Amino acid sequence: MRTGFLLQQEEPKQRLVVRTDSASEAGAAAHAAPPHSAALPPASTPEQAAVGLAECLQLLKGPRDERRFVGLLLVTKLLPPGDAEAVRQVHAAVGPTFLTRLLLPLKTGGNAAPKEQGSDGAEASRQQQEAATCALGLAVLSSFARVPELAGSDDMLEKLPLLLNVVRAGGVGPLLAARRGGPGAGAAGGAAQPAGAAGEGASEQGASVDEATVQDALECAVAAARSGPEGATVAAESGALGAAVAALAACPPAATQCMSLALQLLAAVLADEARRAQLAAEHSSTVLRQLLPALARVFALPAQQLKPGSNGQEQEDEDLQRRLLAAQLEALHVLLLLLPLPQAALTGSTPLGHGALWPAQLRQGLGLLLRGRISAVQRHSALQLAAAVVDLAGPGWLLGGSSEGLGNASSTASSTAGAAERAQDGEAFFQLLVEVVKVETSVLLHDALAPSVPVPLASAAAPAAGDWRPPAPRAARAPSEGGSSEAGDGDHAAGAALAADLADVDASGAAADVEPLLRVLASEQDRKELEEQLRWEQREAAAAQPQAPQPGERMRRVDETPIPAEMHWEGPTEPSGARAARVLPSCFALLEACVEALAADTQRLEATEADGGAAAATLSPAVAQRALFSLQEAVEVVLQFIEQTVAEEAAEAEAVGQAGRGSGVQHALLLAALRVLGRFCAEAPDAFAARLRPLLPHLLPLRVGTSSGQAEEEGGAAVDHAAEGTIFLLPLLLQVTDPAYSGGDSEAQARRERELWCDALAAPRAMRELTRYARACAAACAPAVTTAAAAAADDALLYGCQVLLNVLAPGEGPATGGDLDQEAAGALAQRRRALLEAGEPLPLLRGLLRLAAMRPLLAPHDCSPAEVLTAARLLCALAALCGLIAASVGEELRSPSAASSGAGGLQLELSAEEQQRQLDEEEAEERALAEQRHLRKLSRDASLPSAEPPLPFLGPISGRLMLATCSDLLAAIQVSAQLALAGADLAGCARQLAEARAAADEDPELQVELRALLGAAAGAAATLAQHCPPFLAMCQDDAWLAAEAMAAGTGSSSCIGADAPEGLTMLLSTLAEEGQG
Repeated sequence: MRTGFLLQQEEPKQRLVVRTDSASEAGAAAHAAPPHSAALPPASTPEQAAVGLAECLQLLKGPRDERRFVGLLLVTKLLPPGDAEAVRQVHAAVGPTFLTRLLLPLKTGGNAAPKEQGSDGAEASRQQQEAATCALGLAVLSSFARVPELAGSDDMLEKLPLLLNVVRAGGVGPLLAARRGGPGAGAAGGAAQPAGAAGEGASEQGASVDEATVQDALECAVAAARSGPEGATVAAESGALGAAVAALAACPPAATQCMSLALQLLAAVLADEARRAQLAAEHSSTVLRQLLPALARVFALPAQQLKPGSNGQEQEDEDLQRRLLAAQLEALHVLLLLLPLPQAALTGSTPLGHGALWPAQLRQGLGLLLRGRISAVQRHSALQLAAAVVDLAGPGWLLGGSSEGLGNASSTASSTAGAAERAQDGEAFFQLLVEVVKVETSVLLHDALAPSVPVPLASAAAPAAGDWRPPAPRAARAPSEGGSSEAGDGDHAAGAALAADLADVDASGAAADVEPLLRVLASEQDRKELEEQLRWEQREAAAAQPQAPQPGERMRRVDETPIPAEMHWEGPTEPSGARAARVLPSCFALLEACVEALAADTQRLEATEADGGAAAATLSPAVAQRALFSLQEAVEVVLQFIEQTVAEEAAEAEAVGQAGRGSGVQHALLLAALRVLGRFCAEAPDAFAARLRPLLPHLLPLRVGTSSGQAEEEGGAAVDHAAEGTIFLLPLLLQVTDPAYSGGDSEAQARRERELWCDALAAPRAMRELTRYARACAAACAPAVTTAAAAAADDALLYGCQVLLNVLAPGEGPATGGDLDQEAAGALAQRRRALLEAGEPLPLLRGLLRLAAMRPLLAPHDCSPAEVLTAARLLCALAALCGLIAASVGEELRSPSAASSGAGGLQLELSAEEQQRQLDEEEAEERALAEQRHLRKLSRDASLPSAEPPLPFLGPISGRLMLATCSDLLAAIQVSAQLALAGADLAGCARQLAEARAAADEDPELQVELRALLGAAAGAAATLAQHCPPFLAMCQDDAWLAAEAMAAGTGSSSCIGADAPEGLTMLLSTLAEEGQG
């Protein structure tokens, strides 16, 4: 166990000893005076104690058991506390055999003689004597266990199963009663007791004996488990987890010593990672599911004890509070060991949160820890626990839920009150966690960029429980002259209280290690006071620092914040970079979970308001607004860290003349920071648009273990899997490149913002990474065998194609403004040219066509309309993107700059040798693809068209690829028109398409997507028809397109209606003009 979580152990208490002359009297005396009672005064002088100890050793050596028993009763009185050598002498004198005989009734159940008439008193006396004898043996054994070599001896390890049975049964009395087949009463003897006060006294005395024996057995088990790997393994195999769970469940709040010992036993058993995995596999059905609730109960006890009572007075027993806090910190350590175990092992088939108390208890305990003035080590451990619970229970745990346990609620009114109380507690905890994570993220990012600064060692001893102070009630703040804060004023605002707590931290650094870059403020008055305090500190430190940044402004470097001299510490330290690498992932996970929880709560509120019901959100509007503001501040520091890291990598690459390698830890933190940034920007796309766009070429290529520069050097080898940087930013890119993007105050501003994003993605490195992402997704679709894997791969590919279509096609929506003007058309042509300059379009085209060839356009007859729509969406997107690639090649070949490479033209034409080489490669790929189709038992109709003569080369695109592209493009236009346009009525429409269109009519969002795909495919076909005469001829030969083009040329009525997408209208106009020409 990490000593930083524990207080120093108290000195072992001396045992009460009564002098007797016979074994029977000694047993009775031992039962009358439990071993954990107050001790008699020791000998007057050390010499007398030494003489007495020598006499006891002689008694312990026998030869009769009566002498040994009396010696055991006497030795505890004369044994000097903490004298390991004297304990060794006693152990050598007693020997293992006598102690084993003392504990023998625990194995056999005692001498169960036939019961005779009138023998109840004798039987009760005998049972009491057996219980007292076993209690004395356990007390002596616990004294031996305090010596390390005796704790790990074979004799102690052999007794571990018996000791854990005592703990599991709740004492020697219940265990003896169970062995004898009688009731497991709390009294030591288990026999009937006289009625009245004497009976009650005997029962209380028996319960005291049982509690003492459980504590003795736990002390022995803890010492044995800590003695080495063998001891921990024997304890685990003997059922230490179940015994500890039973002890934690039976312990009242005041039995903190027993709680502490049970937690130490758990920590010793769970310390080894391999053993944790083994225990999860062996005990997942029983013990582990009981362990999490038991630990959560202990973890929440300090918070429950500190709550105001019915009379409005708080708990006054400060000693009990300190002991409960020490147990809470030990439970925190065990929880951090436990929660990485698989979710199924902890919860089984029971749904998380349904009727369970542990989620709310963990929130209570974490809330108390984070509000108290604890050390940075304890605060970081609390954040790690919060991240682990979020990973187990989901982001909704941060706000609480109606499915959590209601405790003892027995009526509708109490249930309603409990739900309201949970909602209030969830709101306070969420706001508290957001503020703490915001401050700690800035501090730890400072550590990551200044990794050599010494900070307190996480595993060093820290008297946090002893110095812990509960959050004191704060006086209500007067409202500022400039208005109230966003979260409200007064002591009910969790964020305001936390802000004041952090601002009042003394110079010892108990709550924060360095000055936070982003302030936790409750009002404008707080802001002014804190700024004045910071200006004074800056003058004292002679370090000029800029004014606190406003939201949206560029901030100073993260590692420019100086550490005041008075905040340096003494004692064991570790590099700040190591602390950042350990704790920052938890902070990032909590930031992402807070964003997720806030977004889900806002969606619930909007959905409820749309239905006309009462507000169902957990967070009030003021708290939600303040939380969003705080999260934006925290993410701004994350963005600042990304900017600085990218700039340093670029400077390193420029200095050494190659891609900067950097450290693995720094690169991993950069990827984690990018994930947080992408998650926040997916909910607030306009937050950091201007600062994020220039970083896209550096962030999109980021992969696990590979920097952006390394990905550029590796070239094609980097497309084995999709880049994590692109995956993290894809939700944001889908929104900001959507033609219907509505960011900004006006349509013109939204159009301008979309153009800026598309231009940023048209940068060579960004465009290359988008095409590589689409290639990787297409390659991942082929080996997917399960339905879930295939659906996930298809969705990823669809999103990747959609981003490229948004960038390369004009699209429709408020941001396009109808027909493209000359400037927009020029920008679109430049982006298409950037696709060719990236050097990746031909491999992408091959990968997309290969995937389309393996999937029929129309699903089998027994497919549902939903499956038909899913297949149609994907294949239409593939065909539209392939058509755009071919159209971009044709457009570049016809451009004026194509005639001269010096003028910037691209060399797209292939020589005869190069064309033949490419044809040979395609033939080999076709044979391999045919073999795969045969193995997969797919239809031959899904192969690339080879019956018709291939089309001529279009630059680097062979005739076979051109034929496949043109055929798929025409099929996609017809299918998407049949699904998206209400007036379209193609001849020979398949039944599946008719049913799918009926289903699509019920989904407005799907209708918009299908219209966008139709417009992109038809627009690409219009451009390709202008630059590729064979494709123009194919369009003119198509009966439906020819009829629609004739109707468009003559101005007669058309079956597609007046609401056709702009791309389809442009295609029909092109065909009409060419037909007239």
